[in-house]
Amino acid sequence: MLVLPREIARFYLVIESRKYVVALRRECVAELDAILAAEPPATDHGLPRCGRRPLKSVELHDGAVLLGRQYARGGLARHFLPDRYLSARGPFDELVLSERLRALGIPVPEPVAAASFRTCLGHRCEFWSRRIPDAVEVPDALLGGFDKQRLLAAVVDAIVAAQTAGLDHRDLNARNLLVTPDYRVWIVDLAGARLLPALAPGLARRTLLRLARSMVKLGLVPEVVTYRELLEALFRHHRSFPSLDPRRTIHLCERSIRLHRLLW
Repeated sequence: MLVLPREIARFYLVIESRKYVVALRRECVAELDAILAAEPPATDHGLPRCGRRPLKSVELHDGAVLLGRQYARGGLARHFLPDRYLSARGPFDELVLSERLRALGIPVPEPVAAASFRTCLGHRCEFWSRRIPDAVEVPDALLGGFDKQRLLAAVVDAIVAAQTAGLDHRDLNARNLLVTPDYRVWIVDLAGARLLPALAPGLARRTLLRLARSMVKLGLVPEVVTYRELLEALFRHHRSFPSLDPRRTIHLCERSIRLHRLLW
């Protein structure tokens, strides 16, 4: 039996059948059938990818759009159980975490629903949120005419705000950061993330290394963002975490990138 976090009952209606468990915002209950029937697009539809699979979408009567992210594994596990999980709690924990972060003023999408579908090999999970109008992924913004210096500063400031609140994202790659034309940066894909009373410096550094590696892997560094600009961004972050040695972070960043180049 799936035991859901108690906070869900405040804003969400829980609907359970033999095939699925869905926690849905009460004002969106009319969209249940559309969410259950939604399929990923066959072609690119201009939405941020946000994860390892294309996003599902449902348009509301008021013109707003709901986006559904399917949970999918990375690493070697993706070859064996790409989208099946033993536990069904993941999207429901993400629902609660999103609500907590929004209450703290951290820019994350408005959560709408979490769903778990029972299968013979475990659970298939989905997380639904409202689409952020005009938001694009940071890599697309860097390639699409955004002011580079202003954008990098906004990215670092958003990360600092989230980490100061205690967010340990665990997979903050460049595609998990969205930006709107007013240079507001949004953090997405909180699967597996957690909110700690205080974030240890080592965890803060790990987030930076993950982001830097993704920018190299996507060809943004050094083709679009020079190593000097990347280092300047790291120094901007370290002003908020004085216990971190920026030179050591830079050394670890370079070593981590060299190591992962062998695996890519």
